[in-house]
Amino acid sequence: MEQEYLTTDELAAHIKMSVKFIEKYRHTGRIPGAVKISSSWRFNKAEVNKRLVSGGQFLLPAPERRKPIGSGRR
Repeated sequence: MEQEYLTTDELAAHIKMSVKFIEKYRHTGRIPGAVKISSSWRFNKAEVNKRLVSGGQFLLPAPERRKPIGSGRR
């Protein structure tokens, strides 16, 4: 079974959000099912729909920020 992928424009239309929103949160790793194919990003439609149907939040949780080495107090 072949998986269906959406372009950034198609995803924006599918979830009724702006392309800028998609690009911002794709860049931070919070859009589910994002993969880079050649030089463009695609989004796994099944992963996107699973998040939408679950009734939960569409965006993935923000990744934890790592403290730079040597930034802690001694």
